[in-house]
Amino acid sequence: MAEAFHGVGVTRVRAGVRTDDRDRAATEEPLEVRLHDKPFAVIMRTPGADRELAAGFLLAEGVLTSADDLGTIEYCQEIGRAHV
Repeated sequence: MAEAFHGVGVTRVRAGVRTDDRDRAATEEPLEVRLHDKPFAVIMRTPGADRELAAGFLLAEGVLTSADDLGTIEYCQEIGRAHV
């Protein structure tokens, strides 16, 4: 899995003085959510907690009405895809 943050080059200006520096930025990657092996949605996310994100997304979209509606959540064989 990718890291949640990655290094980026930045230019800072303080008191009129420019300096080159490094900073951290959140990584954003697509996650395909599939229902019964069929693509349902692609959501952008910071890597990590993919199962929880997929479940919360389905609940928010009204696909699930409660946690009791949820069966299993697993990763597909293809990298970066959650299978619900």
